[in-house]
Amino acid sequence: MSNQQLIKIPRHRFFHPQRNLPTQSNTKSTENYFTLAFTRAYFTNISKIHNKSKKDQFSFLREVPVNGFGIADLICVTWEKKYNRRKLRSAEDFIRVAKPTIRAFETKLSDWKKAIIQANRYRYYSNISTVVLPLDNCSVALKYLVSFKKIKVGLWVFDINTNRIVCYYTPRRSMPITPKHSIDVINKVEYETKSLPIF
Repeated sequence: MSNQQLIKIPRHRFFHPQRNLPTQSNTKSTENYFTLAFTRAYFTNISKIHNKSKKDQFSFLREVPVNGFGIADLICVTWEKKYNRRKLRSAEDFIRVAKPTIRAFETKLSDWKKAIIQANRYRYYSNISTVVLPLDNCSVALKYLVSFKKIKVGLWVFDINTNRIVCYYTPRRSMPITPKHSIDVINKVEYETKSLPIF
């Protein structure tokens, strides 16, 4: 078993109506497997992917619901190590002082149009929102890369066989459209992971 398979990425605990259904479809199970494999690969390679960023501290949380904006498959919060020594009392303080980057990801096996719509909603509370598609099903979406750039939603491709992530487009960091929802996301990440410098 590889080290990557041993990596544990927490999932936000909340009531999800879909879990009341008797069985999950094969597509949903495959998509969940794809999302977890991508998350582990991203966790392992985050320093290489964002090698120009000074933000060397990070925290991950899967399946994060934000009221009115859907459930992000993955949230990654990054910040600089120097803020670990600061006594930040709340999510508001953390955002104001450390200026973390909140990245939201929407993974899809095939329906890139649905993915881009969902990822665009995440821009209300995240600094960067990105769609992740499998290598063997990304050719059509790549033809519409200009559409991703126009609405500032990233497009990455993940090869589940090699754990390789290709970043075709990553938008620049920008302020969330509705910053108050960022506080909700930071609180959820801190509650589940206990990894942010909030005391």
